[in-house]
Amino acid sequence: MKRVITGVVLSVLVLFSVGYSLIENPHRFSADECMRCHLTDPGAAKPPLPLVAPESELCMDCHRGMDALLTHPVEIRPRHAEIPADMPLSTEGKLTCSTCHDIHSSYRTPFGAPSHFLRRQVSGRRFCIICHREKNVEVATDHSGILNKAHFKPRYHIIDNTRAVDSVSAECLSCHDGSVARLSVIGVGSWSHSEGFTNSDTGTHPIGVDYEDAYMNSPGGFRPPSMLDSRIKLVDGKVSCVSCHNLYSDTPMKLVMANRQSRLCLECHIK
Repeated sequence: MKRVITGVVLSVLVLFSVGYSLIENPHRFSADECMRCHLTDPGAAKPPLPLVAPESELCMDCHRGMDALLTHPVEIRPRHAEIPADMPLSTEGKLTCSTCHDIHSSYRTPFGAPSHFLRRQVSGRRFCIICHREKNVEVATDHSGILNKAHFKPRYHIIDNTRAVDSVSAECLSCHDGSVARLSVIGVGSWSHSEGFTNSDTGTHPIGVDYEDAYMNSPGGFRPPSMLDSRIKLVDGKVSCVSCHNLYSDTPMKLVMANRQSRLCLECHIK
């Protein structure tokens, strides 16, 4: 019986790998395309090869749709981070797209999943802590140190399991809630800013609701979606964690803008 199950599992993995391999690799460059980025023919010189323009500009030629506010900063010198040798910096010691990505690497992992051309075969939080090490977790000598960090009182309360939150919020909640599994389908709910987070009741906020519906069903209560500040992101039209927070923001609590005199709140709420 075990052999049958093993055979089925292997067959499924093979089918997935074959299926994924049929998807065109967007970074499969032909020999005559090398000079689009490189000043020197890769076939006639050793790396590193000089580029025709700054790397970030070259990447953005194709990745124009990427929102710079929601991606890792580049062209900066890393601080408070330990960059391993296999994640190279530029000759000026700055972070580039190639620090995390190798565009000439495999399009798929050995298991057929998208590799995102990452230099390590891990993703999400596990990839971030390669450079951004959490000392209070690393120095823990027993399970309690890690459990106290990773598991805490839930702050997200699901109110509608028939509708899922957006994928960005689901990724945030997989770490920040403390009770939601990484691969779970997370329903629309309400985030509490007070439980285990601050010493005062700062209220709750819905996540996963359709902003257009809220605007249409509450005349005079919300600003039209077209009037929202560009820093407030709606994911598929839904209120998301990144509607109010930006992972790379310098504002306290990683808010997309300072909330002095409720400025952030009043960008959406008229009163």
